[in-house]
Amino acid sequence: MSKPAKKGKGDDKAKLREDFRKALHAEVLAMGPEGFKRADFAKRWTPRGVSRSSAFRWIDEDLAPAGQKLAVAVNATAIRAALPQQTNPVAAMAAPVPVLDLLRESIATAQQVMTFARNSDGSVRMAKTLLAASEHMRRTLETATKVHEAMRDVAQVEQQQQIILDEIAKEAPEVALRIIRRLQEHMQGWNPA
Repeated sequence: MSKPAKKGKGDDKAKLREDFRKALHAEVLAMGPEGFKRADFAKRWTPRGVSRSSAFRWIDEDLAPAGQKLAVAVNATAIRAALPQQTNPVAAMAAPVPVLDLLRESIATAQQVMTFARNSDGSVRMAKTLLAASEHMRRTLETATKVHEAMRDVAQVEQQQQIILDEIAKEAPEVALRIIRRLQEHMQGWNPA
């Protein structure tokens, strides 16, 4: 009979690091870059065994914008390749948070409660529960609509920026690189130190 594998400290630390990352992204997404307070967030993790210096290092690692270094390019294709993959900080952080999955789960839960609040023949068994679940469903659908609109708006802005940079790069590659550098500097400013 074999013994079950023991969980080592490395497994616990990896789980803690992943929990930290998920909580960080959720908080920044919820509060926005301006509302996020690094010190307050780091302080809340010390009881769970994360030192203050580790917390600050992890925050910096997780929120550092992609694409810090640009290759010097002389044509539009090279400049496009040099751009960071995601230029929007909210879009960069939104990817790890399963917002759409959570919305689907919320809708499914509301549907389950609504089914429970009815008799098998479809008549109402628990009116207040049915109304509360219906209101929950409405709010969830409203949130889903707002998320969809925000995602569409971000995609449109990124597409417009890319078109503008491509056209500038065709005429003046060095100007396009200066614009890209300036945008990156601006992006670094959204994460208060």
